[in-house]
Amino acid sequence: AAGEVNGVARTAREGVFFTRTNSGTTAPTDLADRSLVLPDPNLSLSLLAKARLVAAGLHAPDLKRITAIPEQYSEGAETETAVPGSSETVARVLRQEADVGVCDRSQFERQRHRGLIALDRFPEAPRLLVARRSLDPTIVGALRRALAASELKRW
Repeated sequence: AAGEVNGVARTAREGVFFTRTNSGTTAPTDLADRSLVLPDPNLSLSLLAKARLVAAGLHAPDLKRITAIPEQYSEGAETETAVPGSSETVARVLRQEADVGVCDRSQFERQRHRGLIALDRFPEAPRLLVARRSLDPTIVGALRRALAASELKRW
């Protein structure tokens, strides 16, 4: 069904919404009329952060400004230890160029001593599989069976 979540990858990776300790923001729902900085817009981390905001009832027009930090990186640069744009999102929040940022948890943990607090954490996966709503139901069924296959679960 459209909008249905068919599975979530098991991962230790997390994304973090964060801000400065003196910002007055205590939760992602406080983002109305505030600015947000995201890492590279092509990353699953950025997509999942936006989905998290929508689930909290916030949409782009509710925010003062959204900035994404495009990075030039080679295929496969999004790894367990390096998410393109995460260090720049931290820098922009610390320089007060944005009220709230999103980065991977490891980057946040390395920088939190500089006066940052986590507002929210969410599971993150480096690869997402998506399909258009009008995809043939036969293909959708085949994909669901393939994703549920024990061989893939071991992978």
